[in-house]
Amino acid sequence: MKQKSNVFDAFKKWLAQVENETSLKIKCLKSENKGEYYDNIFEDLCANQRIKRVKTVPRNPHQNGVAEHMNRTILEHARSMRIYAGLPEQF
Repeated sequence: MKQKSNVFDAFKKWLAQVENETSLKIKCLKSENKGEYYDNIFEDLCANQRIKRVKTVPRNPHQNGVAEHMNRTILEHARSMRIYAGLPEQF
């Protein structure tokens, strides 16, 4: 996203897609407490959908361990593919 103001619309689309594809409801949303997800419209949507909000300390990756672990795994896979393909380190 180019602007934080696009977060709400992107979340609504993602929420609809996930619930449509899985036939399951989102129960909890964990996010950093930086402000992207904290306006009244976003809070109202989560309340109406019965989505529990969990706010972590801003810029503290230790509280966001699952996402940080996944980011590391993705980077390691990309690095392995680059090496296997014989590409230089700049890629």
